[in-house]
Amino acid sequence: MGISVKLEAASKSRQYRFWIEFTDKKFSNYSLLKPWDFLSQRALDRRNRVGYTVNMQDIPVTKRYVDTIAIKGVRVLLISRWMNAVLVSSPDSVLSADITSQYFVRKTSLVGIYNLKRGFAEERPGAALDYSMLLGNEEEKISVKNNV
Repeated sequence: MGISVKLEAASKSRQYRFWIEFTDKKFSNYSLLKPWDFLSQRALDRRNRVGYTVNMQDIPVTKRYVDTIAIKGVRVLLISRWMNAVLVSSPDSVLSADITSQYFVRKTSLVGIYNLKRGFAEERPGAALDYSMLLGNEEEKISVKNNV
């Protein structure tokens, strides 16, 4: 009895972080024909100066997808429009089939475990996030930001 209580308490003090990639931006309320709806004038001017055109990566993640994931019992921590993905936190070590089976979910990955009681991320083999995946073509993004 004492062991199961300790295990239950330990599992409640952990939050599992999952990266969820979406298949598309099909139901977005935004259009490439109206980039000023989702980008500032400053951003548009900067892109124009360096010859960088607005593309589908710039369109925000489909709100319907994010809302559907959020009501399944996870907390959305980060939304990446360039990666078309979200980072979520869950008290469960496995995402529910209710999330992974959604037609718009391309891929899910456990990227880390956060210990709430101790206040730090726990090591877990195989759960390391490949940060190059998140960064994408960083040279291109930096050149746009620095007006190169």
